[in-house]
Amino acid sequence: MTSLPTLNPRFFKVFLFLRCFQATKMETRFNRISFIFVLFCIIFSVQAQDGDSTGFPHIADLEIEFYETSVTLTDEDKQVTALAKEYYDNTGPRGKLELIENGDKRSIYHNNLTNQILEITTTTCRAWAIDESLYWYQPVFYGWLNKDPLIIGPTALLWYAQKRRDDIKPLGTSLIRDIFCEMYSLDIQTDTDNVTVFYHFSASNWTTPYDLSRYGVKKVPIRIEVRGITRRNSRDDRWQPKNILTDFSYFRPTISDWLALQPPLGIGCALRKSSRTIPKIPKIFKYSAEVYDSVKARQNPTTDIEYRIVWYDSVRNMARLDQFNALRIKSEFYDFNTGVTYSNMDDSTCTIEPLRNSIFEGYDGDLIGHLKEPGEVLNLDGKFYYMGERVIRGIKADSFESIQEDVTFMKQSLKKLVVTAFFSEDYYTVAVNGEIESQIPVYYIITGWNNATNILFQLHYNIFAFDDMIWPDMYKTFDLARCFPTMDEKSYFMLILNVPPPIAREMEKADDMVTTELIWLISKVAQVSDMRIPLLTADYKSQGVYVTGLMLERPPALAQFFLEYQGETRTRDKDVKVVMDANSKEKCAFACVDEHSFTCKGFYYCNEACFIKSEGILTPSDDDDNIEDFGVCETWLRAETRSTNKEHYLFDALSRLEAAVINESLSYYFKINETFAENLDIADIIIGDGPFT
Repeated sequence: MTSLPTLNPRFFKVFLFLRCFQATKMETRFNRISFIFVLFCIIFSVQAQDGDSTGFPHIADLEIEFYETSVTLTDEDKQVTALAKEYYDNTGPRGKLELIENGDKRSIYHNNLTNQILEITTTTCRAWAIDESLYWYQPVFYGWLNKDPLIIGPTALLWYAQKRRDDIKPLGTSLIRDIFCEMYSLDIQTDTDNVTVFYHFSASNWTTPYDLSRYGVKKVPIRIEVRGITRRNSRDDRWQPKNILTDFSYFRPTISDWLALQPPLGIGCALRKSSRTIPKIPKIFKYSAEVYDSVKARQNPTTDIEYRIVWYDSVRNMARLDQFNALRIKSEFYDFNTGVTYSNMDDSTCTIEPLRNSIFEGYDGDLIGHLKEPGEVLNLDGKFYYMGERVIRGIKADSFESIQEDVTFMKQSLKKLVVTAFFSEDYYTVAVNGEIESQIPVYYIITGWNNATNILFQLHYNIFAFDDMIWPDMYKTFDLARCFPTMDEKSYFMLILNVPPPIAREMEKADDMVTTELIWLISKVAQVSDMRIPLLTADYKSQGVYVTGLMLERPPALAQFFLEYQGETRTRDKDVKVVMDANSKEKCAFACVDEHSFTCKGFYYCNEACFIKSEGILTPSDDDDNIEDFGVCETWLRAETRSTNKEHYLFDALSRLEAAVINESLSYYFKINETFAENLDIADIIIGDGPFT
């Protein structure tokens, strides 16, 4: 059975009118036949005049969700030629226009998800809410703006034609660049415009470089002409000629590179909104990384790639950084509890210095530092916005970016600092040490601009094996004992446990767990950090278990202070406090750290007299009334405001351990299995060479 043609709305009204006509009994069969004939004549007459039947390929009718096109625009009146490339993704919807005009390149991005329009050049980015942008009120070129859906670019006139279906006129064939085309026109007559838009589409039998049949695309745009006069955007409201040719070099219903819809990395956009939140960094983590500067690499082909291993523990307030490059191997352990850095160079020498200039150190002002928060260590403390999905080393990653202006980084003053971070996606799992991890950092870039147009450095970090399990590797692989070379700075000890042979055999099977738990037990009783017990072994005998350990001295309190000034000293610090019994710089430093009534940031040491103070580096002042003269003094400044004196000196620590054994208050709780455990008494202690003996 043959179906009738689809009824056009205009015809449908005529059909209803005729259908309402009630025939009388006196009508003849001939009249009924004439009525049916007239009805079908009207159907085909109206349908032949309908906009859909003109053959105009309306872009909204195509079975496509995205497209890209490239054009050359010529403004005959202004004698200007511009090149443009447009991308559109209807699933966002979002789009991008790349424009090269008069030697300048800019890109305009629009995204309904964030309700923003971005304008990006090679060095700058500006962001607006969509309805606050200049591009919302004034097209880049005449006709290059359609508001629903939002289209910024040459295809906007194709979407405009969609709304004016009934006004499009077929004009027959045309020949454009030796391509046979079908030509259409659309008149635009308003208070500000009197122009005609001519559309040229490739003829139906003309083939294109792309297979468009599966998208229902039979014709592609070849040229759009705008001819007429306009006074839109005219300063003096005068009518001006408008003659613009837009030649399409290609139109394809696919997008060749989806990254084109994402703004470039490293420029930064201060007011850009985010559609996602950057993942949080755990309080404890470890990772390894390859680090290089791409700016230096372009200048010098032999630029070194540095390998790093990073440990961070905000629970114990410690961190570590190992660096391997062509010049040296350097391992540094940062103890924020005592405010010192243990620096091991080339596995041969070790020094103890004030904790300063570490990647883990944040500053409170006046050069006084503190342990950074987890996100700060990876420079992820800025306000990040979502950049989109990218592939890093074959890993699907979400990218985020932040921009900080007028900052200091790596001792360099910068116009802006842009951090781009890449995290594995939530559903993408990465195996690290036999465990599955997701949403972990895999790559990040730090771009430093020293002025508005120049990139001073661009550091790339390839991050591997990011893990939130770091103990005991962080401590065991660092030879802290080398930092205390003499026996005056360390001491051996032995603990003897009365253990029945069967239990001793079970303990030996779990030796790693036993020694780890004993280190925790001893450090708690002696009030020292577990890193000060770098060696502990257990011998399991029939007579009992013999535990041998090495305990290190705590770093001097003075080690976290640095000498800032020596000479005539004057101060207006209202919190200067004399410490009567501090007759050495070590005692004065200890008293400063131990002060609780205010935050001590340093001390004056004047002829064996100690004055602790709350001010850091003082700025000169003309107010002599509040200045106190101390005479010739040494001015020492503290490195870390959050350090403590909880770490006992070695003599005191060993005394506490010995007292616990003698008083029979020290025992080890050994859990053999889920149902059986034993509390084992520590019967005796022997303390070997060191300050205790």
